[in-house]
Amino acid sequence: MKLFADIDTQIALIRALLGDAMEVSVLPSVVNQLDDTDAILLLERASELGQLAERLGTTAAGVVAQRAEAARQVRVGEALINGELGGVGISGPGNGGSSGANGVDGKAGFDGAGAP
Repeated sequence: MKLFADIDTQIALIRALLGDAMEVSVLPSVVNQLDDTDAILLLERASELGQLAERLGTTAAGVVAQRAEAARQVRVGEALINGELGGVGISGPGNGGSSGANGVDGKAGFDGAGAP
């Protein structure tokens, strides 16, 4: 599927049904003048055009969300490196370890107790 070719095709088919130069304000009266077959064709073409446009929007939204998530991960990583998260996820003397009150080698555990 060639996205822009498909969009152009749908627009050309809609234009053939409605005419070339039309104001949005007169759209209801123009559509009302279509016979049933053409009204159904217009509905199908407009729906297809909407789906193509939705694919564009959904793809762009996915890329933006992915980039935002990546940026968030970078900020969290930088905060961890700089110690800005109050020791969350960082272990070492006085910052908590993984062995409880007395920690490993006299270092503090999660509760902050233990040898300095």
